[in-house]
Amino acid sequence: MISEDNLALRRIRNTGADMKLLADWLSDPGVLEYVYGEGAPWDTEKVKRVFGDKTEDGGGEAGCFIVLDGKEIGYMQYYPIREDSYKFNDRDTYIRLKPGFGIDMFIGKPELWDKGIGSRAVGLITEYLKNTYNIPLLCADPETGNARAVHFFQKVGFERIDIVENYDDRTKQSFLTVKNI
Repeated sequence: MISEDNLALRRIRNTGADMKLLADWLSDPGVLEYVYGEGAPWDTEKVKRVFGDKTEDGGGEAGCFIVLDGKEIGYMQYYPIREDSYKFNDRDTYIRLKPGFGIDMFIGKPELWDKGIGSRAVGLITEYLKNTYNIPLLCADPETGNARAVHFFQKVGFERIDIVENYDDRTKQSFLTVKNI
């Protein structure tokens, strides 16, 4: 899909190997502390149900692997902003963000955290989406209690514009953040 130096993004496929890799990451307690923990435990069948439509064969959000030195080490998804992409507090915010895309991501190997790989991956997806779809902005919605994710998105240029209901857990809130391109 896109690469630079030793880092690449490739679409996930609806294969046993790709689904098992996601299941392995989503079974790691370190990873679950920050992403999809409320969905644990994860197995290959559950991963297929949740991520199957995000593969190159699916029609929904586009799921990608972050690949470092030829090995898959993380997950990223991107999607055009729709009215149901986030729990928008008002229609004006949705209208303002509609020309953009949303992203979600995680590095599935904790030993590779804090090495700048996630920042580089955001740079790659930004370049890809800008060149492919000519988008003016990216959005992300880190959960307010996930200090690691909140700090990461701020570090790579996303600015908080609102607090919204968390998409996956109604008992939590998320920062709606935007990065202008």
